Amino acid sequence: MLFNSYIFVFVFFPIVLLGYYILNKYGKYRLGEVFLLFMSLIFYGTFEITSILILGISILVNYGISIVIRKGKRKDVLIAGIFFNIIILGAFKYTNFLFSNVNNLLNLNISTIVNTDQTEHTARRFSAWLPPIQCTLSGHQCMLIIQV
Repeated sequence: MLFNSYIFVFVFFPIVLLGYYILNKYGKYRLGEVFLLFMSLIFYGTFEITSILILGISILVNYGISIVIRKGKRKDVLIAGIFFNIIILGAFKYTNFLFSNVNNLLNLNISTIVNTDQTEHTARRFSAWLPPIQCTLSGHQCMLIIQV
């Protein structure tokens, strides 16, 4: 499910908005937060079920980090948490992009185990608007890959 799909706009989003609004109207603020968490897991799980595992691990690690920071206001734990999130983002969003460009520039065939189909699908939709970028490398003409 993508943000611009009909099922998201006309079914999923109204259910989430209405559910959260109703829970907050009756003073069930904590339940409203749990509802949003559950609905976000459903949203990410509709594309690929393994996304829920990655998201769940990220949620638990960040929650643990927030508890440690709240108790002792430790700046080193905050920095570790930021690096953890950047590493997760880099691994699951940019790995295929990096390997694809390295493969094309160096005529290699390195494959990745990271599945970023949703990111690639979104990139393909927007890359249709962008022209390819030409470059010259050691006298050979190459093309930097914008399209995924």
